[in-house]
Amino acid sequence: MPSTRLLYSHGGLKRLQSESLGLTNSLRINNCVIVFLAAWLQVSHGNAEVAAMFKTPAGVKNAGWVIAKHGCWSMLKGGLTVTDSGPAQLYFESKNTLVEIWADSISLQPFTQEQWRSHQDISTEKYRMRKIKIHAIDAQGNPLTKAKVSITQRKRNFPFGCAMNQNILSNKAFQDWFTSRFKVTTFENEMKWYSTEKSPGKENYSIPDAMLQFAQKHHIAVRGHNVVWDDPKHQQQWVKSLPPSLLSFAVQKRIKSVVQRYKGQVIAWDVNNENLHFSFYESKLGRNASAVFYRKARRLDKKATLFLNEYNTIEEVSDGSTTPDKYLAKIREIRSTGYRGPLAIGLEGHFNVPNLPYMRAVIDKLAKARLPIWLTELDVSSSPSQAMYLEEIIREAYAHPAVKGIVMWASWRPEGCYQMCLTDNQFKNLPTGDVVDKFIAEWSHKGLLGVTDTAGFFDSSLFHGEYEVKISHPNIGNTTLVQLFEVASSASSQQTLHVKNMKNLTETSILMLSCILLYSGHLSEGFSYDYSATAKASALVRKKKLSFQVCHANRTAVGGASVTIKQARSGFPFGCAMTRNVLKSNAYQKWFASRFLITTFRNEMKWYSTETEQGHENYTIPDAMVKFAKQNDISVRGHNIFWENPDFQPQWVKPLSAMELKKAAAERINSVVSRYRGKLIAWDVVNENLHFSFFEDNLGKNASEIFYSTAYHLDPRTTMFMNEYNTIEYSGDEAASPEKYIEKLEEIKSYPGNAGMLVGIGLQSHFGSGQPNIAYMRVALDILGATGLPIWLTEVDVQKDPNQIQYLEAILREGYSHPAVQGIVIWSGPAIDGCDVMCLTDYNYKNTPTGDLVDKLIKEWKSGNQKITADSEGFFDISLFHGEYIATVTDPETNSSTSIRFDVAKNIPSETVHIRIGV
Repeated sequence: MPSTRLLYSHGGLKRLQSESLGLTNSLRINNCVIVFLAAWLQVSHGNAEVAAMFKTPAGVKNAGWVIAKHGCWSMLKGGLTVTDSGPAQLYFESKNTLVEIWADSISLQPFTQEQWRSHQDISTEKYRMRKIKIHAIDAQGNPLTKAKVSITQRKRNFPFGCAMNQNILSNKAFQDWFTSRFKVTTFENEMKWYSTEKSPGKENYSIPDAMLQFAQKHHIAVRGHNVVWDDPKHQQQWVKSLPPSLLSFAVQKRIKSVVQRYKGQVIAWDVNNENLHFSFYESKLGRNASAVFYRKARRLDKKATLFLNEYNTIEEVSDGSTTPDKYLAKIREIRSTGYRGPLAIGLEGHFNVPNLPYMRAVIDKLAKARLPIWLTELDVSSSPSQAMYLEEIIREAYAHPAVKGIVMWASWRPEGCYQMCLTDNQFKNLPTGDVVDKFIAEWSHKGLLGVTDTAGFFDSSLFHGEYEVKISHPNIGNTTLVQLFEVASSASSQQTLHVKNMKNLTETSILMLSCILLYSGHLSEGFSYDYSATAKASALVRKKKLSFQVCHANRTAVGGASVTIKQARSGFPFGCAMTRNVLKSNAYQKWFASRFLITTFRNEMKWYSTETEQGHENYTIPDAMVKFAKQNDISVRGHNIFWENPDFQPQWVKPLSAMELKKAAAERINSVVSRYRGKLIAWDVVNENLHFSFFEDNLGKNASEIFYSTAYHLDPRTTMFMNEYNTIEYSGDEAASPEKYIEKLEEIKSYPGNAGMLVGIGLQSHFGSGQPNIAYMRVALDILGATGLPIWLTEVDVQKDPNQIQYLEAILREGYSHPAVQGIVIWSGPAIDGCDVMCLTDYNYKNTPTGDLVDKLIKEWKSGNQKITADSEGFFDISLFHGEYIATVTDPETNSSTSIRFDVAKNIPSETVHIRIGV
């Protein structure tokens, strides 16, 4: 359709009407049809908000918005659900009467309800499900034909939850109804500022503390809602009366109080609620107030996702305050005024009558920001169609690949819910509750039964989640093979799980870069981990069976020789972080050196520690720490050359121009790498460059690759690591997924000049409170391990939790038993270091329970002193952990002895070692 400029003015609006678009004769709409609109728009000068309007028999309806610009075309997408048949007019209007509106390539596509639903179903199958293939074989690799297969879903991956309020603490029926359905929640009001600090300085967190404890007990993830709220109506009176200077102090105190209190215990924070509609803080503290709040929250809690949270972006087309263009503009504003960390998009979802094509168009547009999108407060106003509308909205959101979670705003109250209830006061479902249960059942698989084909395969398509498969067959007797596995999104369209019977043990393997769960244990009802399974895996990966023969110098056998084998050094690097406190405490030094062979300095080698003022470098402390490590035969990982997080740059670095920053960065990398060249085993070159991009934003997209190249050429024998969090800890952090990690690695490796560089994969492993997803951890390690590069768990810790010790043990054992993991460093130490989340000792260097666990594993992963007697021909066999050993053999007749040193490693050939006495 050709563009047109025919306009007229109406009531202070500038309109481009349908007659000028050639649509008058063809534009007729039918009841119950969904119309999807797309059009390219431009204005004669400047920028202007332009709305698409339909004049229908039922009245004038807004179908979408776009900010149209001069000189380039902007696409408007939207639509409407038709409620009355008849003729209609389409026009585009702007409140800016000084511009002309130009339109081109206008598309109106009608869909029946059935066609729209069909598209949703196709999208759901594509983005929420995955084809799996289970292969059952016997110990010889022969297929088990017609084996019985039973699959049960243990956990859904998609977060689908509901708000809760304090009524749940005292109502058992409410508790039972809620916990049987939901694994994610948001507290309605209990965490808000006006609830926790009604009077200045008098904080009371007793209710949200109790609610959080309840949620953790039932393995329910919590979204933090909210840190502050920009709506002036929802400020305490004492807050409203504060002058700007005192308000700034009060809000900073609030952020520190609530975020620090619940750090590591919530999965997200709504930082500044509804700051598109309102501007209480910006009006008093300046345009960058939101950015300051986000930066402060991020500094206090690096694991939780920080959300914007707004209403009417998908609900109400006529609300021009929160159009998708304005939402994206707000994100850019927050970025441009000082916050560059991770963000997510919260869409409250308080609906009256849903406009599904507009909702889809908005999410399409927001998805271009490549940020996770959640519906955070979904409800529908009361009407005879309430349940139907709720189903339509949930189905539309779930089918969209950009939507990563849904929380409904329907917490039960005896006096009635905010806008929508799911049950009555006896906790019997209302029609809306039936809709929720319908979806929970629809997205689950229970008791899926089948049999394998002639090749031993069983195919199915499953929703993403954690599953248990049971396989039985006459060839394996009365044994039922049981295996847990995970189905998750992946670039691969299909995953294959091999279940193999080997003497009544289950063995599993991955054929593709899949996302299968591979551990035997319980996912709920407390926490259980199959230590025997990882012990067997560890023995295969970390031990080697050797054969020895003791001979005389003339090579005749020494029968019955007495042999003592002592392990001199472990072959697996298992270490702990270290701080400057080691330099001033003999007790610290003795404690550390008696346990660990590897370390990372927490902060002492970082740029902000060695050059607090530009041009004034001071390496005194890291130099002394490197010297101490060398004296005690402790290897050191260099941490770090650069840190991409803008919050952790030296203060003098942040205001530098691009040219100044480039020069300063070059001086930094040359200084620190040259100083410690050959003294370290690894460098974390650019820390956390999947989550942050300070240097790329300022120096160009290849900044990281250039830093790696520079470090490599300065210190070519040292392994250069990426170092990231949430790659194995949290499957919901798409920024650091294994696939994104590998993609970034390839960019670094393929950069000109980097051929031959030793590259390593650093996984920080900062696990939150609550049960760790060992399944996802193993899958991620499998995927990363397929690169063939060494993997290290570089900063392992677990947030405080009643089961912290059990969780830590499961994580350490899982890492140790995986063949791709080449080292583990715990991010902890003695109490003097002020451990963030866990300490290994108290202030007197007496072990805490965490320290006892570490000592137990150190002892368990060593062979210790072994005494053996050779057979009559001088032979003996022994299985030893990888490492360095000293063997002393004694001739029983002459009592003469000799000692040899030898190494046990995976790549040493399995040949008989000859020990000769008298040589």
